[in-house]
Amino acid sequence: MEVQCCLSAYFSFLFIDSMMLRWLIYYTPWATLVRLVSICTINVYITSWILTLAGTTMNPRMLLPAWIFIACVLITAYYITQRNIKVVRSIYNPIAIFIAVACFVSMSVLLIELHSCMGGVSLARSVYKIQHGPLEEGHEDF
Repeated sequence: MEVQCCLSAYFSFLFIDSMMLRWLIYYTPWATLVRLVSICTINVYITSWILTLAGTTMNPRMLLPAWIFIACVLITAYYITQRNIKVVRSIYNPIAIFIAVACFVSMSVLLIELHSCMGGVSLARSVYKIQHGPLEEGHEDF
């Protein structure tokens, strides 16, 4: 799991660095600083939201798929923002592509394994219990 956290941090750095390079071309340093603080705040909020939505507080086994998903979202955001920028990058782009594909494959395999190990528990039921707590007695479970 530590590897996925580190990959998420690296992909976050790539994404924010690419945005900063673009912003420095068009905006003053103070405006760029405000944008950096804003994007970092949004990044922290979305990461926290994904970890909470995945149910990592109730089930620590869900930490790894959550971090893999976060890494995939960050590398996708990085490559979407790189389409229109003319900044030349070093050799790390092929490495980042390889790591992104490895993240996606490992996330898919883990999700299939978690789904098969849950023994018929639906994702909707898990999300409902995370958001609303356990169902009251006498109510039908979905």
